[in-house]
Amino acid sequence: MGSSPASSLLHLEQSNSYISFKARTQEIFDFAVLITSSVPTFKYNLKLYESGDINRISEPDYFQPSVIYEITQSTLDDLRIKGLSEEKLVKLSDLVNKPLNNREFKESIISRIGEDDYKDHRNTLKRQSSEYIENLRECTKDYQKKLASYLYFSLFSYFEAFVGDLVNELIDNFNKLDIPKYLDESSKIDFDREIRVLERTHDPRKIDRYKKYSEELINKGYKEPQHLIFSSMLDILKASNENMKANDIPDFLKKFFFFELTESDNEVYHSLRSNRNSLGHGGTSFTPTLKSVIDANKFFKRISKEIDSHVTRNFINLNNFQKP
Repeated sequence: MGSSPASSLLHLEQSNSYISFKARTQEIFDFAVLITSSVPTFKYNLKLYESGDINRISEPDYFQPSVIYEITQSTLDDLRIKGLSEEKLVKLSDLVNKPLNNREFKESIISRIGEDDYKDHRNTLKRQSSEYIENLRECTKDYQKKLASYLYFSLFSYFEAFVGDLVNELIDNFNKLDIPKYLDESSKIDFDREIRVLERTHDPRKIDRYKKYSEELINKGYKEPQHLIFSSMLDILKASNENMKANDIPDFLKKFFFFELTESDNEVYHSLRSNRNSLGHGGTSFTPTLKSVIDANKFFKRISKEIDSHVTRNFINLNNFQKP
């Protein structure tokens, strides 16, 4: 981080943007743990399925319409044992080894054996097709690489969002003047008498007179130029934030907040940005691993904390600060 002495001072408050950033990054790692736990379990179930120890595998919670089913000879044998009539077994036989999606399968079965028998024997009937099982097996290949790509991309995007959200949070922390409205209203107020007095060459003997006319100006709604300039600068800051690209973030932080990444951190940041761009455009120059995701997270976790501490310490109003 930059060498600003204030950055080393204690500041316990964290911005809402930083708190949100931490929560969102934790969510994707919790999800990653879920995936890396679920896939091995799924592979184990595949082995049980292939060995005949189970006759179906768990189906997806949301994407059930994507499941493909088929009737096999073993399905008919099991239905015969469970008491389904020979007449209905014959009707089902023309569906043997014909993969059908969820809707087609249900409609085809009910049209042959009726809804009551379909409901009674649904667990025996609904066996995923070999094609569906094989497709799922293919999905598990290199799943960690795919997961790493999604995580890597998300991490960088969350960091970008953190910086943008932090700037907006800072802007909202100040009372900003509506300049067009103020100029319109002030143009209808007569400030001429006060301004003529206050624009003259300073005379130390007339301090009380200056105070009197200054108070009259304020009571009429006059705002000092610094308030207009400050509000205008906030508008410029907001516009810069809205148009900021990932490549601009280090210079933006340096220009507006006097927060400067170290040379090594700057290199790491732009390397991560280049890798993210490669992933986003379907490039093959970079293939993340879960380890590289963890390393990237450590980097973003550290610099986001440093940025937040610097900005909240130096640029956010203190809740209970009172002018003497």
